[in-house]
Amino acid sequence: MTGAGTGTARTAARAFAAEGTHAVATGQRPGPLETTAAGPDRLTPPAADITGERLPPVA
Repeated sequence: MTGAGTGTARTAARAFAAEGTHAVATGQRPGPLETTAAGPDRLTPPAADITGERLPPVA
């Protein structure tokens, strides 16, 4: 689930975990993701930036 560090995506990720689903809860900021995954042990919270804005230019 993308954007799971805050808001509706955080709520949805926690709801899925509460129902027994194992999920990857991702977003750009590690701190909020750790908060999202603090309770349920079924959430894996890797931080990721998939926009490509922080990548070096391709030669």
